Amino acid sequence: MPDGRPTMTLRQTLRLIRSDLDASIRHRGGSPRWQSRLAGLLAPAGCGLAIWRVQAYLHRRRVPIVNRILGVVNLVLFALEMEPEIDADEGLVLLSPAGIMLHGHTRIGRECVFAHQITTALGPRLGFDPIHDFIVIGDRVVISAGVRIVGNLTIGADSWVGPNTVVAESIPPGSLVCGRSVRPRAPAIPDYESAPNLAASRR
Repeated sequence: MPDGRPTMTLRQTLRLIRSDLDASIRHRGGSPRWQSRLAGLLAPAGCGLAIWRVQAYLHRRRVPIVNRILGVVNLVLFALEMEPEIDADEGLVLLSPAGIMLHGHTRIGRECVFAHQITTALGPRLGFDPIHDFIVIGDRVVISAGVRIVGNLTIGADSWVGPNTVVAESIPPGSLVCGRSVRPRAPAIPDYESAPNLAASRR
């Protein structure tokens, strides 16, 4: 059991891949069927995420060589770097895999949506602890393009992080974060496309 977590079965891995595909289809207003799942799996975001799910499975099964090969494939084909130690719950949506670099000490909740060019890192910073520090992203969090998340912190559930924001401290649940501004999110949760307009209207 690497890093103290239970060993994942192949069936659980396939269930997570299906939940990711279904969440992506629903996010785009579609209905999950085998045709739409196949189309999603052949798309760069769906394929890259599925490859990473297999990496996470192989990591827990202690198969490092194939794991590293799949990591190189993801990097070369999709510019996607997600370390296999990441713990991501079901329903993860990548709008685009390009430029996503996620540290292994990242924990991702259910039904989160990530745009492109997103980075999570523990440091460098004062008090950096590479063993005990974690980045925890709650359920249903939307992270826009160009976001940098650095430190030992938590992003609360149902939050939206605006484009090019640098997150260096914890964010309470239900927040709308744009630059240095942290505000309560509207009761009606906006999707990725409508959230920037909402943020602009609150300035």
